Amino acid sequence: MLIYSKLISEYRSSLIDTGEVNSIKYIVMTRSKGDTLYSIWNKLSFKERENCVEQIANILKEITKIRPIQTIDFRKELTNSYESAIKSIELSKRMLQRVMIFFSENIKYISQSEKGYLSYIDVHFDNFLYFDGKVKAIDFEALKVVPLDYQMDRWCRMCRHPQIYANKADKLKIKTKDYADIIVLMKKFYEEAFSFKNQDERLHLYSLIYNLNVMKKHNIKEGEMEEFLNEDMFL
Repeated sequence: MLIYSKLISEYRSSLIDTGEVNSIKYIVMTRSKGDTLYSIWNKLSFKERENCVEQIANILKEITKIRPIQTIDFRKELTNSYESAIKSIELSKRMLQRVMIFFSENIKYISQSEKGYLSYIDVHFDNFLYFDGKVKAIDFEALKVVPLDYQMDRWCRMCRHPQIYANKADKLKIKTKDYADIIVLMKKFYEEAFSFKNQDERLHLYSLIYNLNVMKKHNIKEGEMEEFLNEDMFL
């Protein structure tokens, strides 16, 4: 709640009240005007899209300033997440071998002493409202202390597969070509999040571990995720 209140007001709804009932924390805020970026992205000009991405980049940067930088063993955290997923899902022998090799070859690019920033990691268009040229974030549950580039995991996935985070109504409006430039635009306005050595390897590893955990959480079979897993391991 304190974190939300520290975010510049132009990027969020106004805070009305916070509290806790039966050990469940709650937050009450004003209702923001606007449409999700998914629902109107195809109607925006390139200049308007560029402005939206710049505002999102500024929101992400503001959140990283709320708490001091920490040193984190992100290699251990990712390894634990990977091992938990791999033990809980069924993969063919061939796919399992490929996944294990890819992980072992790329985990070395994640440090045991990464700079960790409080970050908003659920970065996709269903979590941002657009009204009168202004963008506001609407979901602050997905906050985590991570390296800066980890914020870009879902953003990059949205570029490759725009429909993946959209609701049913918005999926009908999505044209993949409209999302082709969003990574380039984000790099323009948030260069720090793309400035890591072996950046591609890191992002592909993040995505692979994410997708393995999606399989674990939703009990999804390999056949349904094969395209995503293959994509994650293609460098």
